[in-house]
Amino acid sequence: MNLTKEEKSAIELLKGVLNSCLNGEDIRISTADHNSIKSVLGFDIKASTLKKKEVKEIKRGKSDFKIIITNTMGSTYPDTYGFFPFQIKELKR
Repeated sequence: MNLTKEEKSAIELLKGVLNSCLNGEDIRISTADHNSIKSVLGFDIKASTLKKKEVKEIKRGKSDFKIIITNTMGSTYPDTYGFFPFQIKELKR
């Protein structure tokens, strides 16, 4: 299959996210990378993860990593931290 550079890049970015999950490492991607994955592959990482403030408790052994989406708009915008649903034991009410 012939893929464009943009498609190959988005697939490699998503592959990096998945490899980090498998290895238990923090996942750090930029807002631009997130937008690339979202527009090319249709997978919105921010929408499929839960923010730190929504989580009451993480499952034991699955707290080793989180996804960090670094903001490229400047220092006034904070980074976004999130957890995948399989890591969550209990949500805040």
